[in-house]
Amino acid sequence: MTVSRWGKPCIFAERVGPGDLVVITTVDGRVAELDPVSDYDRAIQHALDLAEETKGIVEVRCTSLTQACLFCRIPIAYFIADISDEELRERTIAACVPMLDHPNPRERAEARALLKHWGAIQ
Repeated sequence: MTVSRWGKPCIFAERVGPGDLVVITTVDGRVAELDPVSDYDRAIQHALDLAEETKGIVEVRCTSLTQACLFCRIPIAYFIADISDEELRERTIAACVPMLDHPNPRERAEARALLKHWGAIQ
């Protein structure tokens, strides 16, 4: 679902794409909320409410966890600090295997490199 409403209040929301894990909601360029993509519909409704409340420009962006961490200046270790190396390995492999079919060659290469690093492929 793409929502665009220009004027006051103003909202722009993009669709969830392959590899997206995080929904970032901003108001006038400042991060207001981070949500998992599984809560996308709720994030859209909240963005509509924020637009009415603040009368600002509200954007809903879908992105990877890495990009969300960079955008919000959150260390990625914040999300993985409480798991064992083996659990991190299993989660990484589970997330990377589907990415081998990603249409973007860069995404495929990153997934392949991580799978090699964890010994899942040669």
